[in-house]
Amino acid sequence: MNTTSTEAAVRGRVLSPREAAARPWQLVIVGGGPAAAACGLSAATAGLRVLIVERSRMPRTKLCGCCLSPHGQAELAKMGLPLAGPSAGVPLKQLRLVAPGREALLPLTGPQALSRDRLDSSLLGLAVDRGCCLLPETAVLSVADDDALARLSCRTGPEITDHDPLFEPSLRPAATSFDLTASCVVLATGLTDSVRLRGFQADPGDSVTAAPSGRIGLGATLPPDSAPLAAGELVMVIEPYGYCGMVLLEDGRIDIAAAVDAAAVSQTSPADLLRTMLAKTGLGPLPLLTARIRGTPPLTHRRRRTQGRVFRVGDAACYVEPFTGEGIGWALTSGRLAGEALAASATADGLDHVAAARRYERRSTAELSGSFRRCGLIAKAVRSPRLLGAAMGGLRLAPWAGGPLVRLATGCRR
Repeated sequence: MNTTSTEAAVRGRVLSPREAAARPWQLVIVGGGPAAAACGLSAATAGLRVLIVERSRMPRTKLCGCCLSPHGQAELAKMGLPLAGPSAGVPLKQLRLVAPGREALLPLTGPQALSRDRLDSSLLGLAVDRGCCLLPETAVLSVADDDALARLSCRTGPEITDHDPLFEPSLRPAATSFDLTASCVVLATGLTDSVRLRGFQADPGDSVTAAPSGRIGLGATLPPDSAPLAAGELVMVIEPYGYCGMVLLEDGRIDIAAAVDAAAVSQTSPADLLRTMLAKTGLGPLPLLTARIRGTPPLTHRRRRTQGRVFRVGDAACYVEPFTGEGIGWALTSGRLAGEALAASATADGLDHVAAARRYERRSTAELSGSFRRCGLIAKAVRSPRLLGAAMGGLRLAPWAGGPLVRLATGCRR
């Protein structure tokens, strides 16, 4: 197939609501982030008919630390996305850790900083290129158990474009409602997983289980030259009520992401809280009062990975505080495992969702549970002023221990 025919084939996979509703799908994936792309690519490569439904217009900015760990890079290599050229990030060489009254410099080996708008667009484009169909700017409101299929209630129109400044109120398209059907559904909807499930057997584990001391996320992206931040340096400020990281992206913008106690946010504005934390870095005043500050629901949570014909991947299934920068890697692994499990369950009669769920649950536990436990312990440790002070003091006396400590924290074997 020549370049022209390849481009035409890819364009033909971006569907309208009418086209998507007219086709029978083996798998519909709700969401267009890394977990969704990894799942879709694994399933489509194995021959499944896959539709990805994304409510936003790409590229779009997400609240994220934008740190791609070696684990995440290894997952991207499995997917065939080269971290070079347009997909290249900024290699991170140093972590500057700032805590009350103390500061430490730690070496980094392997992580990269890469903006989510570039990463997510590249991954979604790769999934479509490899055979997934895409239904953009569409919200899935609910999924119902409809005998041998799952029925998705979808909507396009004002509620999708309300927050899009490109649409004036008088120009917003009329709302359109329609249904999709699929053998199985994967929810890759992130922390805000708002898709309602109807007709599925209730279970005490179906609801969100959040950590009692869970923190919420805050973040912003600042324009280039907003601060004298060196390329390749990750700055992390730790306070008793949370922590905040700042890194230079590949296009010169500055990414800021924080995990903080909800009580700390209630006592001031998000911009003032971030400004207070980052003032400890000595990088000068930041234009946070004019920046768009984004927030998240509680970060640390757990939901059921599978429920009938519905599978959850990435942040929609499980997440712990992102102190170690492994969140993107976890999402990619989770999506890949779900896609592989569903592909392996394909039969002449459809998808054996029961067998797929068993396989996905088993492999997810084997590959991810250890990392979740390790990062959960680290998140608890940085809450303790005594432990944090002892660690920072030890690094001052023995700076050579910084490299092994960072590798232990991030799960990097190099």
